[in-house]
Amino acid sequence: MTPEQVAEMGWDTKLPLSLDDSINALETAVKSQVLDDLGVDFLNMYIQFKRLEAKQASEKTEEERLKVLSKIF
Repeated sequence: MTPEQVAEMGWDTKLPLSLDDSINALETAVKSQVLDDLGVDFLNMYIQFKRLEAKQASEKTEEERLKVLSKIF
């Protein structure tokens, strides 16, 4: 596909590369009412949960984060 075709389909938006950037993008979408069908209360709760998750992850060393992930996966 050409870049123009990609843009026409709305596929030219880049995904966030970090959890913080993802949370900010979601929060912006909620504020712009793009995601109203999901329910603003639910989305705000989800954003708060993800902010807590990001804060907790930032307080751990890389080794500690990998240890947690290895238990999950």
